[in-house]
Amino acid sequence: MRIVLGKLIRALAAGALLSVVGIAAGQSVYPTKPIRVVVPYPPGGVVDTLLRILEPPLARALGQSLIVDYQPGGGTVIGARAAARAAPDGYTIYMTSVQHVAIPSLMQPSPFDVIKDFAPIGTVAATELFLMVPPGLPATTLQEFIALAGSRPGGLNYASSGIGSASHLAGELFNLAAGVRMVHVPYKGAGPLMVDLMGGQVDATFNVNLPHLRSGKLKAIAVSGEKRHPALPDVPTFAESGLPGLDLTTWYGLLAPSHTPSEAIERLSAALREVLAQPAVKAAIAGAALEPFFLTPRQFAERQRSDLEKFARVIRAANIRLE
Repeated sequence: MRIVLGKLIRALAAGALLSVVGIAAGQSVYPTKPIRVVVPYPPGGVVDTLLRILEPPLARALGQSLIVDYQPGGGTVIGARAAARAAPDGYTIYMTSVQHVAIPSLMQPSPFDVIKDFAPIGTVAATELFLMVPPGLPATTLQEFIALAGSRPGGLNYASSGIGSASHLAGELFNLAAGVRMVHVPYKGAGPLMVDLMGGQVDATFNVNLPHLRSGKLKAIAVSGEKRHPALPDVPTFAESGLPGLDLTTWYGLLAPSHTPSEAIERLSAALREVLAQPAVKAAIAGAALEPFFLTPRQFAERQRSDLEKFARVIRAANIRLE
């Protein structure tokens, strides 16, 4: 009897061990295939620049390639909707800007919930914005620019990366603070905007493009923030130039569809944090006139809620609508 019982116990133990081994062998460690990155802007803008910097080291950290899916248009709504509706399996993520949290104030009803329909992964970078103009514009200081805009009510225009973008909201903040009325000219991203700005088809933008500023293809009148930008220390801040209180800080970050498994979010966030700490990545981001800026998923969620309220006030004051 003892022999039979002993054999039975050993058989059960062996079966349990084989079962555990079988389960472990069947399990997959995320990610096991390439990850699609939906981008709501066309190539050539800041998000595109950041992705070109991040993609190689992030792919190495994750052990999988990243496939960029450009879906511009609709004030980022087209790309955001595609990302929100994607399978929440960790294989579709969304890279966007602070413009994301302006959508509910721009569209009524909103096509999706910018908070509930997305899961934060982490921020990537932040930047202040420059007031940038073509070299031929007859203004070199902020006061000269304000005087020029005031002398041509409705005649001077400014370009943005799209309705509701950070550059659009910055332009409306400037109009309110300076008491001028420049006409808004929206584009589908910063790439085509810069081409027309350099060609003089538009008069100004609130944006950032360090190579064009350094080359002299564009000139900077002023920069937002509390201190001058280290890459262009000769450009004064708005406050130094007599226009304090212009908060134009913008961020760029990664989101996933809501209900994406927490394990995938944690893996992506940890990889992003690791990559942003690498000296070569930090230098490349700084070289693009941006600042590496990482927030955890929880911190990123809090920042989105705060900015959602801030931009709602600006949008109401300027009566901006996304048609």
